Amino acid sequence: MWRRRRRWEDKRATPREFIKVWQEASSSTEVARKLNMKARAVWQRVQRYRKKGVPLKDLKPIENWEWLAQFADALKASIKRR
Repeated sequence: MWRRRRRWEDKRATPREFIKVWQEASSSTEVARKLNMKARAVWQRVQRYRKKGVPLKDLKPIENWEWLAQFADALKASIKRR
């Protein structure tokens, strides 16, 4: 059953913490992991801050898909050998 969070249980990152982690991160996934947030919540917060005028850096998307496919194949092969 769903229950409401109490204020002392609420562990959301402060705006300062969020901005610091975002500016130091290399991906939104890293931000979500460090702040224990869902990826969607991270992007919603980024959009809200940018709309308010906070100059958050742009995180580059993954561009080397061929390398990632090779990496995934290598991992799959190593798992099969076990």
